[in-house]
Amino acid sequence: MLTRRYSVLALLVAAACGVAVFAATASRDGAAESSEAAVTGSSIATSEDAPPPQHVQVADGPQPGAFLRPPRVTDAPLGTMPLLAKDVRRVATTRHLGVDQAVYVGRNGKGLTCVVFQEGPLGRGGGGCNPSNGPFLGSNVLWSSTHYNEDPQRLVLFGVVTERVSAVSLAFAGGARTAVPLSEDGGFIYVVTKATIEPSHVPRSLITFDSKGREIEQTALGITFGP
Repeated sequence: MLTRRYSVLALLVAAACGVAVFAATASRDGAAESSEAAVTGSSIATSEDAPPPQHVQVADGPQPGAFLRPPRVTDAPLGTMPLLAKDVRRVATTRHLGVDQAVYVGRNGKGLTCVVFQEGPLGRGGGGCNPSNGPFLGSNVLWSSTHYNEDPQRLVLFGVVTERVSAVSLAFAGGARTAVPLSEDGGFIYVVTKATIEPSHVPRSLITFDSKGREIEQTALGITFGP
């Protein structure tokens, strides 16, 4: 689980963010909250300032594939933030309700690799980080989630997968599944927009598949949505 929680940066306004296995909660005045920590399927995270917990063994592991290509002009984040201080790559984009959205991976200059969601001209959103020598922590997906207790309500699940993964699906209560498109850099964005987001609308796990359609792993998400 998360080791620490932080107030969001000034750029991240009017949102409430929850990361992975802890309940996402919105402040009642509409101001933003965010965690500068993200987790993978192992449900272990580190903050930007704190080292990994002593019981966590972080071994060298795969990196987001986008780091293997040269940077592009389009990799520039929508908004400047410390989590994306160095070596940034945009790994997924979409447009929702007339607003540009993007997912980035970047190194923050403190030995951490971060995955961040941003939207709109100010780049509001959130995300978090894991150690750069093994950001996937033995999993095949580095992910986070953000929710907006607005009208309509929105839940955004986003992240990046290893190069081993060719397809991603989300599983819901009752056994329903939905496929989530992957970009050429292995990034993804999944958005739920409802007047009221119910538990049945929230994905319970993320399933990764290889190029032959074989299941690699299921990652329990543990996301909740509440006021």
